[in-house]
Amino acid sequence: MFNDERINAECGKIYSKGILTAVLITFIYVLSRTVTLAIQGTLQTVLTYTEAVIFILGIGILLIGAFRFHNNSDERILFEKHAFYKKSAKIFVIAVFGAYILTIPFTTSEMLGKQPHNHLLLLLEVIGYLYLFYAFKTKEININYSFIAENGWNYYSRVFSNIGILWIGLFVPFILAAAWELALHESWMGMLTILFAYLSSSIGLSVEYFFISLTEKASYDTIEGKRFARGTRISMLVCLTVEFASTVLQCVYVYFVTGDLQNIPNIGNLDSLITFVSHQQLRTDLLLTVLVGLTISHIISQIPKNSLLCKVCRVKMLLLALSVLESTLTPIWYRALSEETLRYLSNNLSGWLRLLSFVITLTLWILFIRALTKELGISRILWMIPASKVFIVCMNIFFQSQSILFASVCISCTIEIASLILLTVILWRYHGFTAESDAEPLFS
Repeated sequence: MFNDERINAECGKIYSKGILTAVLITFIYVLSRTVTLAIQGTLQTVLTYTEAVIFILGIGILLIGAFRFHNNSDERILFEKHAFYKKSAKIFVIAVFGAYILTIPFTTSEMLGKQPHNHLLLLLEVIGYLYLFYAFKTKEININYSFIAENGWNYYSRVFSNIGILWIGLFVPFILAAAWELALHESWMGMLTILFAYLSSSIGLSVEYFFISLTEKASYDTIEGKRFARGTRISMLVCLTVEFASTVLQCVYVYFVTGDLQNIPNIGNLDSLITFVSHQQLRTDLLLTVLVGLTISHIISQIPKNSLLCKVCRVKMLLLALSVLESTLTPIWYRALSEETLRYLSNNLSGWLRLLSFVITLTLWILFIRALTKELGISRILWMIPASKVFIVCMNIFFQSQSILFASVCISCTIEIASLILLTVILWRYHGFTAESDAEPLFS
């Protein structure tokens, strides 16, 4: 049985820190965009409606909580504090999504600095997933903790009930936004676009929530076995599938950019095709980031908290969040720079940044494999993975010197996929866990 008092206390802390994180990320995003637009001389407004809601409501919740519950010695006050943050977090999420949807007809491209309308919200969603996965699993709490112990039919009935509430909750603001779009701009296409956004958002969030619930339930029912829990293994397989899809998109993109297009019959607008493939790859990479974070959080929940493996997993979660933040902000920063500055950075800095990224990635893989082999007694054949990373770099240097970029990308992606298949198979077959949840590191 769950200790409701402990879970409520931990959830209150998690949600308060989550609100603070959302405010800080929004501040960094707004500052980056504002500086860029000011340099370009195209700044129209500092804040959009959604950003204003995040700041006003987020900071307001944090200030009210700080002043209202400054005395932490009383147990009753502590209980009220945690309940306040749990309730406030739900209001915060609903208000932010509602403001984003309802203000679609009033938000112009110039206000957003030519960025996609959902640019900030997508950033907050991905980092929010990573934060919640990590925070909940390190505290041994399931997202569906209030009904995770119920049997399969009752559990999934509750899950689908929550999905139904999600669809209804999104329907009202999207319908209002579509009506305002038609009334203000007399645009049937704009109205249909908003309704399509409702369908895509509802389907996407429903699938995400269902998959998270599925892996949680599968792990909860098999956590006491000697293998990685079933939810962890399911997540590994889905990660591998999405990684394969991302690899195919990357190869297609490079082929269209650098390949011999004369052999492709009936090719239409090449720029539109390249843009489409690029956008799909970006969406796939973001999905992969969330899935990797989910898998790592499941692994963290099954290993000793003071082990090297756990520390490596925590660092990886942090790097995932930073990579999403960097990939979102970099296009904004680049727009503030002149062509001469960009050329200088490309010629003198990009190579060193790639080297730094490779060193960090290689170091993390070495520590990860060492922890798996030393603490869990997993096969040393996994040392082939960091060795393959070094081989890929050496091979890329040769191919790029010969201007054979497409072959370089295809071979690199093939080796990457083979490495991930090897890792997935070995972790899937692992049988070294003891039945005790507090077991110490296995196999010295």
